[in-house]
Formats: sequence, C-alpha cells, structure tokens
Amino acid sequence: MKVFLTFFTLISITFAVVFEHQLLRVESKRKRLIREGKWKEYMKQKNLMQLNYKDQILNSVSQLVNDYDDMAYFGNISIGTPPQYFSLILDTGSSNLWIPDITCTECNRKHKFNSSKSTSYIKNGRKFGIGYGSGSAFGFLGEDTIAFVGDNGQFSIPKTTFAQAQRISQNLNQNPGDGILGLAFPAISVDGVLPPIFNAQKQGLLDKPIFTVYLQHKGLVYGKPGGTYTYGDIDTKNCGPVIAYEKLSSSTYWIFRVTSFSIGSFQNSKKYVTISDTGTSLLGLPQFIVDGIAKTIGAEFHRGYGMYTIKCSQTFPDLNLTIGQHTYSIKYDKLVDHTGVGGNMCIVGMFGISGMGIQVILGDPFIQSYCNIYDFGNKQIGFALPK
Repeated sequence: MKVFLTFFTLISITFAVVFEHQLLRVESKRKRLIREGKWKEYMKQKNLMQLNYKDQILNSVSQLVNDYDDMAYFGNISIGTPPQYFSLILDTGSSNLWIPDITCTECNRKHKFNSSKSTSYIKNGRKFGIGYGSGSAFGFLGEDTIAFVGDNGQFSIPKTTFAQAQRISQNLNQNPGDGILGLAFPAISVDGVLPPIFNAQKQGLLDKPIFTVYLQHKGLVYGKPGGTYTYGDIDTKNCGPVIAYEKLSSSTYWIFRVTSFSIGSFQNSKKYVTISDTGTSLLGLPQFIVDGIAKTIGAEFHRGYGMYTIKCSQTFPDLNLTIGQHTYSIKYDKLVDHTGVGGNMCIVGMFGISGMGIQVILGDPFIQSYCNIYDFGNKQIGFALPK
C-alpha cells in the first residue's frame, strides 16, 4: 500500500510509505570565512590539522570521506524518546549517522545527545571513529529511534544504530549543523553499521527502495527552505520525467561513469569514475579540466580563496557532460556563486581532484540542475529535470 505524505506526516510502521523531507539552506563555512576575511588563515590551520591528525586517523578510522567546507543544505532529525533534535548534513557520499554526545567537551557549538534522557536508548558501547578531509570524529555506538522531522510531523525508524561523538576536530566544530547522516551503501559504513535509510527498508517502512534529491538554487538567500529529499519513491511534485537511469559501478558510493566534458571550444572525452554527492557544494573535476573550463570562460585563480573567480555579470556557455547515452547541461548561473563580500566577484563552483580513485564529484551545481534519483534496490541512479 502506498501512502503519499507532504514533507512529514505521522505514520504507522504497519504501512510502507513515501515521505518528503524539507531542507534548510545555510551559508557554507567557506563563504562565511571568505566574507569575514578569515579563509586564508583557516586553510593554514586546516593543513596543520590534517598533518597532526594523520597518524591518529590512519590508526583508528576505517574510512576517509568528504570535506564539508562548502556544505550548505541541512535536514532536521530527532533521536530518542522523548525526542532530542539535531540539524544534519544529508550526505550521499558517506554511510554513517553521527551526532555529538553530551560528554563532548569540544562540541560547544552543537546540540548534544544525552542518552540518559531517552527511554528507548540501548547501549552498544563499541568504539567509533571517522575521518574527513576537514577533520575527524571519535566516540562510541548506540541504538535508538531516529525520526526525520518536519513542520507537519515526523517519520520514525526504530532500532537504528548511530555514533555518539565524544571528540570532534576544531574544523568540524566550526561547520554549520550538528552532525552527518550518510546515505551511501552499507559496504562503506564504518564498523559495518547499517545506514538509517537501509534500516528503514529492511524493516519494511519504505514503499520503494528509492530516494530523490531536489535542490533549489537561491543565490545568497539563507535560512530558507532549499529543497526536498523524498524517500520511498520519485519526487513527481518537483521533478519531471526520468531522462535515464545509469547502472552503478559498485554498491559503495553512488558511483558511475562520466564519459565527456565540453564547454565552448574546450572538449575532453574519457571515462571518469564519478559519484553523485550531496555532501559537496561544488563540482570536483580533474585539475586539467578545471583549468580548461576556467580558461574558456575567462576565470582567474584567486589564491586567497583557493578557487577560480569571475565577474558576476559575465555569462558563458553551458557546461555539458555525458552519462551513458545522454548529455546533461549545467548553466552558468548554477556554476557561479557570489562570494558574499559584495562587488562583482563570483566564485566558480569547481575544484581540482588528483589521484586514481574517484575522479569526478557531481555536487550541488549538477544536483540543482537535475533531480537525482537514488535507486538502491536496482543499484542505479536516475536524472530528471526539475519542474
């Protein structure tokens, strides 16, 4: 039986459901620090932190995942009975759920979970550690009921294992939001913890093993709704017909192949290992492609920002990329964004990637251009134009 809900509606676990989770868009840490003139100093401290944490991370953390300096979209959840509320990154580039624990002395900017106040909490006690490009979190595992929370109700997933962080690095503490909820596959989950959305499917709570991400592009508008995650089916309210599905290369990340890029006179055809990643607010591309795009559109590298910049008033052709048999286009207004410092300078939403692993990260500029349909039942990803 299918039950359609608007944002969140109270449900019975007797029925499989489709539900929508409204997102809040906030100013990313990169933009805030650029606006405050602190980005260059932050990058110095971040590089030192990565060196200091290197041995600790390699010795105790099973997975190194995303850098959240540019993350701008968050969703609300609750944990426990009665509920304790948190604002989290909903991240298709990782698989674990963690929030700060009440014992975390480094988490003063965050909401903290107090297990002694939850009557549904079950102690686990196993140690937990995860590393990111911008920091790390360490603590232990617990089990409780989590719920996706909206203005009109909530959707609960009982018996969900999550991590309670007792220590987080300074850079993670400076990030907006409280923690992270991973939506990638169990295969890359630290400690083999079943991700919440897969736990919901295992318990028969979802109508279909699918979720859809629709992101809105709103420029410098913050603190307002910024899109919707729809769990259990395709989002037909915000998204048009599915253009195509692409089979995943593996059941780890949401990973597939991009086979070409073109913009203006620049063109490159080659197979690139690619992920769709809601935890990245930019496009991650091989450095020579970033440089080629920048040269074509007339952008200049800004050493203080660590990114290419361009005049906000300047326009340029669409950036085209090929996935399977279809070409997808990102318009210039999705690829540039204001720095927040005023004037006519915008940042170009891309950064360089080196190495032989993941070669392309399709973050917000692509997901704002196309609804992404994550079908974990059939291990495929689909794309649709937003309405």
